Amino acid sequence: MDIIDWRYRELPAVRHEGPVQPFVAVLVETGTASHPAEAVHLATEKGNVWLAQAHAEALDQWMRAEVALLRFAQDGFHDPPPETLPAEQVNALTYGEVTHGRTDDPPRMSFTFDAGTSAAYWPQLRDALRARGITTTIFLTGEFIRLNPAVVREMLAEGHDLQNHSDTHPDFTQMSAPAIQAELRGAQAALDNAIGAHLPMRLWRPPFGSRNEAVWRAAAEIGMLCIWWSRTGDTTGWQEGVTAQDVYDWVVWNFQPGQIYVGHVNSLADVEAIDAILDEALAQGYVIGDLWSILTPEQVAALNPPPGTATSGGAGG
Repeated sequence: MDIIDWRYRELPAVRHEGPVQPFVAVLVETGTASHPAEAVHLATEKGNVWLAQAHAEALDQWMRAEVALLRFAQDGFHDPPPETLPAEQVNALTYGEVTHGRTDDPPRMSFTFDAGTSAAYWPQLRDALRARGITTTIFLTGEFIRLNPAVVREMLAEGHDLQNHSDTHPDFTQMSAPAIQAELRGAQAALDNAIGAHLPMRLWRPPFGSRNEAVWRAAAEIGMLCIWWSRTGDTTGWQEGVTAQDVYDWVVWNFQPGQIYVGHVNSLADVEAIDAILDEALAQGYVIGDLWSILTPEQVAALNPPPGTATSGGAGG
């Protein structure tokens, strides 16, 4: 899946210049006959089929990611204005931490996931979500992105919402405001480098769930809104000795409209339980989606400049 180097998007020869056109051209090099290892594959029908399938899968992922980036842009994902944010907006972001979503009909829930380092169970989680046509919000650390760039690109191609979980997963309550902001910006830089484009992460989740007013304000000053989880939204799958059945029993017992759950990509218990959890939620009539599908208009409004504020850009999702 790493056949295509996504950094090529930055080359003038393949980057759209001027008005956006409703097409894209892709030049594919299948292999080099003078390369000994590649020549072996090119000399056989089986090798050519393998190469064709690999390129087809890579192109499919790349095109789906391009569509996802366009959709995110059209939905209003932008950086905050470059100038200092108005005090009113900083305060709204500081005290606007989200722990629950909308409770109107149809009933909705969001199963979000944190990704710290390991992507070992991602294929299983990916397949469970894909089989049900569900996209979710995944909070990424910069460390995870650097270790698993192909996985992150696949998450984007699958249509998942990628948000910020810090660069190195420290305890923010033990850090200064500039250091906190550097951590959040580090994760953003890692994502941009991995996908070869800028996809603003306006939502963030504190490492270890550790935060206070000073932490909220440090993130708010760079236009970011804290997402925690509902009071009974921790799946507990990260705890030692917790099984998939334990996760299922706890999560299903606490179903309620607006619930925001937090699981972990590196938790086997969470990943093994997710199929049954999603099936039960869907059977009960819940709509399952990413955070943007569950946030209230008031919660999203915190990401936008106050009415009447002169800015050079917008925000939201």
